[in-house]
Amino acid sequence: MLHDQRGDDIWRVANGSARWIAAAAYQSYSPPQKKSATPAMPTPPVNTVWFTILTLDFINRNTLPKFPAMLRLTVLFLTVFTLNAVYGQDPVPVPQIKEIKQITPKELAFRDATRTKPVVIADKKTATNYFEKKDLAKLLKSVDLKKQVIFVFAWRGSGQDEMSFTLKKSKPPQVEFEYRPGRTRDLRPHSKVYVISNNVLWNGKPVRASIRNSAGSK
Repeated sequence: MLHDQRGDDIWRVANGSARWIAAAAYQSYSPPQKKSATPAMPTPPVNTVWFTILTLDFINRNTLPKFPAMLRLTVLFLTVFTLNAVYGQDPVPVPQIKEIKQITPKELAFRDATRTKPVVIADKKTATNYFEKKDLAKLLKSVDLKKQVIFVFAWRGSGQDEMSFTLKKSKPPQVEFEYRPGRTRDLRPHSKVYVISNNVLWNGKPVRASIRNSAGSK
């Protein structure tokens, strides 16, 4: 009897904690956003949270008191473990900057952008002006335009021209681009496409603030 009474006490504490966690999850619920290119774990639906709360109440008050405390605890932990496995993981983080390779912008990019001043794109409509359909589809799979912008550098120069970037681990992070001219006298087209998180600074300003000052802006 004493052993079972201790099990009952543990059950009541665990049950109350689980109900509190479920209620907190409901309070933090927000409607799901539109589907984006960046995958994220789903937010638990309101119905799921409330169903969990009511189920735990039903188990506690009606059904499982007839069974040993250890069995009740097992059912509770399995319920909490299942919910955590489905909804408890953190969303996939958005990379601060990444280069999108094997994508070539349209000729318009070579008129609007330079090797030092990019076209900054923050919406799909603008992106269609600078990329063919196939390249645009590939690009949109790699960017979340609510959280990121697209930098497009385009120029003509030596075949040995190179461009790279450095991301400074400051708060907020800052990105710097470096252009290195080649030594050959041939004239070839070059382009670089980067996806950059909104919280990153470029030239001392957030990258999204660069849109109105970009080479393609009017």
